[in-house]
Amino acid sequence: MKDDREEIVKHEGGQMNTHCAWFENTYGKVPVTRILVIPAINLGYATRFTHDVRILRRGKLRDLKKCITAFFNEFRAYDLETLHETQVFKWLVHHHLRAEDFLNEHTEPPREYQR
Repeated sequence: MKDDREEIVKHEGGQMNTHCAWFENTYGKVPVTRILVIPAINLGYATRFTHDVRILRRGKLRDLKKCITAFFNEFRAYDLETLHETQVFKWLVHHHLRAEDFLNEHTEPPREYQR
């Protein structure tokens, strides 16, 4: 797959729809965030998702990796036996790793097909 592709093709959309259907059949209608890791952001002609899907592209994936690495590096200076959960939560906030951060900062919605 080319890194500079601009469109998500119909086959890829169909594959994601199949995965979403499997998940829903297996786990029911539980809250879930569906993320497709792909370089493209635009939906191609005739490409549609049957569920709400977020896109994680290369740049944001790179940023997420940096956030995760920095988060785990915080633990180096602490004794895990005495580390309090409030400190861990502060690090999650500081490094943008809360659940809402995944949606708002690390992923983006796909863009509808434009002629």
